[in-house]
Amino acid sequence: MASVPANGLSPLWSNFLCVLVPLTVNFKVIGPDHPIMVSAGQDALLPCHLFPNTSAQEMEVRWYRSKFSEPVHLYQNEKDQAEQQIPNYQGRTELLKDGIVDGSVVLRIRNITPSDHGQFICFFRSHSFYEEATLELKVTGQMSPLNVTPHCRLHRDRQLLARGLPGKAPSRPGQFVYLPRLQLWPIAAPTGRGSPSKANGGCGKGGQHIPQAAPLPAAPIGLGQ
Repeated sequence: MASVPANGLSPLWSNFLCVLVPLTVNFKVIGPDHPIMVSAGQDALLPCHLFPNTSAQEMEVRWYRSKFSEPVHLYQNEKDQAEQQIPNYQGRTELLKDGIVDGSVVLRIRNITPSDHGQFICFFRSHSFYEEATLELKVTGQMSPLNVTPHCRLHRDRQLLARGLPGKAPSRPGQFVYLPRLQLWPIAAPTGRGSPSKANGGCGKGGQHIPQAAPLPAAPIGLGQ
């Protein structure tokens, strides 16, 4: 009769236990199956999650665009690594982690601009596995100040001169709002008579219309006479 080892296991079971290794936990990263539409100037919410549900609290969660080494946002060692963000997104992003124990996170990007249009990659990495998903952000419209005077504007796209800048609105006709390093036109104050181009003499003096913006020296935003 064969003797039983002191540990109570037969040699066959002992050999089987020796080859056991920890199993790798694989997962998929799931993002929206449609582009995320956001208007310029608003905040964007970019969600992604793990399938099956797996805690990502101890994982690396990285958001980037074209280069892995240039993170839009990085969560690592259980905290956000703001110092590693590329300059264009510093102070503009927040990783919402309410569902991180279930593998769900949302990246908030504040004050969306046309340059944010395009693809963002959501990347998860555990100790033994990594995966990513690509999201598409579409920026609609263009940012423009409120109360823009149609006939008194910069001749270049997105360089508009507004009468409604907070705290900077001219109090009477004939004043200007200066923007640094930009070409601008004087503001026409509406009189309630005729077309906007005729209000206060159009965009020039003596009722003459100025066909092109005149270059002005750089100056802080403020009011001049």
